[in-house]
Amino acid sequence: MRMTLTREEEKAFFLLMGISGQGVNPGDEVSLKKAFRTKAKKAHPDLAVGLGIDPRIMQQRFQELNDAFNILMERLQKEPLPYTVCKKTPSKPDEPDRSVRAKNREAYKENISQKKSGRVKSDFTEKKKGTKDSGDFFYSGKTPARNLRFAEYLYYSGTISWTDLVQALVWQYRNRPKIGEMASETGLLVFEEILEILKEKKFGELFGEVAVRLGYLNRTNLTSLVREQKKLGLPIGHYFLSSHKMTQNILYKKLSENRRHNILFSDRSDS
Repeated sequence: MRMTLTREEEKAFFLLMGISGQGVNPGDEVSLKKAFRTKAKKAHPDLAVGLGIDPRIMQQRFQELNDAFNILMERLQKEPLPYTVCKKTPSKPDEPDRSVRAKNREAYKENISQKKSGRVKSDFTEKKKGTKDSGDFFYSGKTPARNLRFAEYLYYSGTISWTDLVQALVWQYRNRPKIGEMASETGLLVFEEILEILKEKKFGELFGEVAVRLGYLNRTNLTSLVREQKKLGLPIGHYFLSSHKMTQNILYKKLSENRRHNILFSDRSDS
């Protein structure tokens, strides 16, 4: 059963959960607390100097998040127990940072010791190119003679499979900031306009394109938001570290190889 919210509570819920919270029950206390912690860390006034943002703006954002969280928590206290679903401790698959760093350090030390003793072991599991033994596919042709994005280079060099490539791109897409949330934070859209855009959005249509079609944003606004979205998105290398598909040592090695590849073909195109 989904909890019904007042207009004030709807605005508070959107501020915490954003567009991605459409399928979340407002009574899910675990999700609300997780979203608040994540956004509060990014909006803390102590980060203002490092981000080059006016501390007063950061303070305002932080206060708005606190107010929104308190509004929803007060509502939950008044609701019957079925709405609060935080009785069991949730698993945290999105927070493997400490264990990942520890494993990366151990793998790096092992690799260094093996190199010193003349026994070099690859940090990435070796798989045959072009095989489908595990139901997956590894590219076995020549690496394309053009500039390649990092994930493309990993696939075309036979380092990752087709499935790995798709999963990495999906992960990057899901972890980038949403256009609607960015437009709301910069004052380009208000809460009611975002709801109207979501209401009019057709299947497969991008949020930004709907906003332009309805006249809530112009093309310049959208271009600026998309450019900023790309800047704020997580590098795709984070996926391979957090999913334990690659160690930090091999990641740096592949990044270096990708840069050399792109420099080579950039020089050819300029000549």
